[in-house]
Amino acid sequence: MVDFGHEYYIMGQGALGRYLHTYFSKNTSMHFLGFIDNNSNSVSTLRPQDVQDKSVTVFIGSINYMYEMEFQLKSLGFEKVISFGRLTSCFPDLMTFNQSYNHLQENYTQNKDKYENLRSMLCDEKSVKVLDTLIEYRKTLETSLYHSINDGLNRQYFEDFVPPFNVFIDGGGFDGDSAIRFINKKRNCKIYFFEPDSVSFEKAKNKFSRNSRIKMYPYALSDKECFVRFNSNGSLGAAVSDNGNSFVKCVALDDIVEEDYALIKLDVEGFELNALKGAVKFLKNNSPLMICVYHKPEDIYQIPEFILSVNDKYRFYLRHYTNSIFETVLYAIIDKEAK
Repeated sequence: MVDFGHEYYIMGQGALGRYLHTYFSKNTSMHFLGFIDNNSNSVSTLRPQDVQDKSVTVFIGSINYMYEMEFQLKSLGFEKVISFGRLTSCFPDLMTFNQSYNHLQENYTQNKDKYENLRSMLCDEKSVKVLDTLIEYRKTLETSLYHSINDGLNRQYFEDFVPPFNVFIDGGGFDGDSAIRFINKKRNCKIYFFEPDSVSFEKAKNKFSRNSRIKMYPYALSDKECFVRFNSNGSLGAAVSDNGNSFVKCVALDDIVEEDYALIKLDVEGFELNALKGAVKFLKNNSPLMICVYHKPEDIYQIPEFILSVNDKYRFYLRHYTNSIFETVLYAIIDKEAK
């Protein structure tokens, strides 16, 4: 156990920052000194530069901005800056806050052969570098590693090796942000849009109300039609959950989409493998795939294994688009000569 001392600050007052405050108040005897925030608007919140004692522990209360926060604090001379990833190794209960960290280190330790097999599936050096960096993070939880492979969100889903398309399936469409980008790239494409979160779906529906080429479905994607509990909150992290505040309908792509070939994007908060199992006709017909593989530690090798079990002609690229654990994408493409 790392010696965190008797006092601590938390940088960031978002959901994770508040969660950490509650957790440590209930489960430790450490004394909370307050929040640190660059946008301080309260007498109880300090800006980083206003903290005098740089030896005190600071917990990073953000996953999205953990690199930027850690870099800033260390640049200001703070000596003990602890990221959420490292906290999960000391306080395993914290893993429940985000499924991406659920036994992340153990997953690598117990499945090294799976990671080695994945390396042999990747078809370019950059993909291998991304994988090796992800493995190093799983071993060390060193925040700065992601920065070295971050290609930026503007490039996500728009890699040069993604083939032309006429039909686009947006699985996990959120508020329509990705769909708009694809419309701008190819204005006459047909889009199937799936988003089970009611708040996000309504936002997207308002954006696309005049576009007859977009078919919109307020459903989750799975391997069959069913109903599941869903945590609907209008955020990017809205997901299927045993403790969800609503029920949503799940459908299989094979049952809904008229065509049998399409460019498929799946960012469905840990349900990617289920969704692929409901899209077998597309895999058999060589559809290009863009699958998020960061929601669950095992997704990164289980998803390509499943794809190859359906169609062994696929080749894989791996890319990453943020300074945090989020937005690792597996591209499954079939070369023209392999069709």
